[in-house]
Amino acid sequence: NQQRRQPLTNNGNLGGNNVGWGWCIEASVITNLKPDAYVVVFGVNQEAIGAAASNQKVNAKVDEFSKALRPLGITSDDIFVDFITQTRVYDYTVNGAKATENFTGFETKKTIAVRYYRREQFERIVTAAADLQIFDLIKVDYIVKDFDAVRKQLFDEAVRVIKNKEHSYTKSFGFGLVPVGLASERYDAFYPSDNY
Repeated sequence: NQQRRQPLTNNGNLGGNNVGWGWCIEASVITNLKPDAYVVVFGVNQEAIGAAASNQKVNAKVDEFSKALRPLGITSDDIFVDFITQTRVYDYTVNGAKATENFTGFETKKTIAVRYYRREQFERIVTAAADLQIFDLIKVDYIVKDFDAVRKQLFDEAVRVIKNKEHSYTKSFGFGLVPVGLASERYDAFYPSDNY
């Protein structure tokens, strides 16, 4: 629930640090990655008089959706179903100025996570869901498998930026800088939905 820090554009200022005498050279780098896969998550809920019946109705809807996705090349290994809640459902009857709450059954809620590999599959997945009255699109995640390689790439680029700045400062101002240490290193991921 913590709000993540949005990427900032470096202002180019050579600023003093707060620990004794010295200067900090900063680099903020960002890269745009093509995902290795995507995961779209839908919510499904069904009501019935009994708890088992509402669960069976949700499972039947999930099975129908899974079958509809097969022609898109999505297998059962690409689908994950997670149980969310099963709650009692109530309705009201009104008689004059009096409203009476009545138990009417159960509602079962589950999520269906669907992994896909080609961006153009998204529209067809959403259409298949809508055809089955599944309208609750919760989110789309972007999956990148090798974050270690990405971190190394970002670190190497940050080092290059810092060394170029150091060279510019020493050449322009005629003084030398002595490295003391790495003050901080921070990584984060920002998805397209975070920036709209």
